[in-house]
Amino acid sequence: MAGKRGASPAHAAVPRWLEVYAWILVAAIAIPILIVVPVSLNPTASLSLPSRGWSLRWYANVAAHPAFLHSLRVSVEVSAAATALSLLAGTMAAYVIARYRLRVLDVAFLAPVAFPAVVFGVALLIFFAPLGLVRSIGGLILAHLVITLPYVVRTMAAAIASIDDHLEEAAMILGATRWRVLRYIVAPLVAPGLLSAGVFAFIVSFDEFSVSMFLVGPRTMTLPLQIFNYIQFLIDPTVAAVSVALLAVTVGVVVLVERTIGLQRYFAGP
Repeated sequence: MAGKRGASPAHAAVPRWLEVYAWILVAAIAIPILIVVPVSLNPTASLSLPSRGWSLRWYANVAAHPAFLHSLRVSVEVSAAATALSLLAGTMAAYVIARYRLRVLDVAFLAPVAFPAVVFGVALLIFFAPLGLVRSIGGLILAHLVITLPYVVRTMAAAIASIDDHLEEAAMILGATRWRVLRYIVAPLVAPGLLSAGVFAFIVSFDEFSVSMFLVGPRTMTLPLQIFNYIQFLIDPTVAAVSVALLAVTVGVVVLVERTIGLQRYFAGP
């Protein structure tokens, strides 16, 4: 038998060495991320491994550090607001792109991803400075809105394109207005894609560092930048404990979305 029963010919034709190579790449990506877990449990202030014993003292240090808690609140507020605005603006743009095949507009929304983050951060600093938006929550929200838009537009465009446009045409022939079609037909069908886009937009906004570096101030410091500032003066497993907490939340949210609605349909196709 050439392959396993039920396996597709393309899967059966994949060489063993290529599959091993792919798993090696996965390990190369995952190991540097997962290594922060044992480091965060180190009873001493050393970042080296292996450690002698285990301790939660660095997690307690995070909870007792006011700057981390304040920056966490700022990051959540900025990410939540930017995600909500990005979903609203990005979904409407994605509908236009998916239904009217506007490829130029589709490429234009990739500009924040294509440009170097440093250049984009400087550009926003120059643009926001006369408007008084530097070192403000409003400026950070607008910057994160621009950063997250490409992810929302791409995800929602794929979700909308998967809907048979004949359903919309049939509803309009039966007398439904464009607004009713969008509300009662398109919106329920793209709801899973909307959730997926929201999750990724929130994660991208929450983890944003390079652009935020040009716009934050003492009272608007985000968590990634607070971690960076912390290690400028003191290096201990506290930053590893913060990283583990963020990693756990991110993985938990992605797994939850994958289990409930599935993410592959929006990135791997039917």
